[in-house]
Amino acid sequence: MKIILIISALCLSGLANSQTFGYFGKKNSLSINGNGSIPIIYWYTKREYTNYKRSGNTLSQGNDAFDYGMNIAYTHCFSGSFALGFEYDLLFGNVKAPQSGTYFVYDANGGYDYYAYFDMKHEQLSIRTNVFMPKIEYTFTGSQLPFGINNQLGIGYSTTKVLEKDYLYKVSNNDIAADSNLVSNKMIEYDELNAIKGITIMYAFNIRTPLSRSLMINYGIRYTLNLTFSPESTLGLSTLNDNQSNSKYYTNYNEIKNLVGGKRISSIMNLNLGLTYVF
Repeated sequence: MKIILIISALCLSGLANSQTFGYFGKKNSLSINGNGSIPIIYWYTKREYTNYKRSGNTLSQGNDAFDYGMNIAYTHCFSGSFALGFEYDLLFGNVKAPQSGTYFVYDANGGYDYYAYFDMKHEQLSIRTNVFMPKIEYTFTGSQLPFGINNQLGIGYSTTKVLEKDYLYKVSNNDIAADSNLVSNKMIEYDELNAIKGITIMYAFNIRTPLSRSLMINYGIRYTLNLTFSPESTLGLSTLNDNQSNSKYYTNYNEIKNLVGGKRISSIMNLNLGLTYVF
């Protein structure tokens, strides 16, 4: 009889433990993380091109050294090994600028209007990406969520925007020698440059270590596949006819879109570090 009672007690204890999960019974978590990466793959794939960065009021050859950002995520544990959540990412980086542009020449005397093409050196463009991503968390090493080692999978919607700044650039066309140094007019029509849309597929290996009964340190490594799907635009030469101005330069939207897409798809891995509040 004693043996039966002991076995029954152990079984009931195991059942009770299997129904109890979370960190001190807390099943919700809110994480804030900073993340960063060195864009080595981008540097390698773009090694045949020349990138330029600002050095005071001049341009010098060079690449951006660091991409960075942050994310905020909420998750709810449905068991000790499975959770659902939602994440928002805000990411910053630089991308190679176009190396050529278009100059519209209007003949006020009734002659032929035409487009002049020119080469240029342009400071790298700054970009900002927003990602909205539902995700799952799971673990194969017990039933300890939300703390401990976990894996994360997510797929989200992204928008990338070229930031409007007073970039430096130098035009090398002799026909516009008056503006051949640091040109005062903006090269990009920002009002027409819509956000570049895409999807992000994410896998993360993550660890949460308790600091107190409600706070954990969160760290890990993330891998992403970033694809852009914005359609080709008609913004370009055909839209410049009405400007009738010799004072503006233009770059093609589709070229910028392709440059941004090349940077995004090469942004594969980054490290993250932050804090998680459980409740």
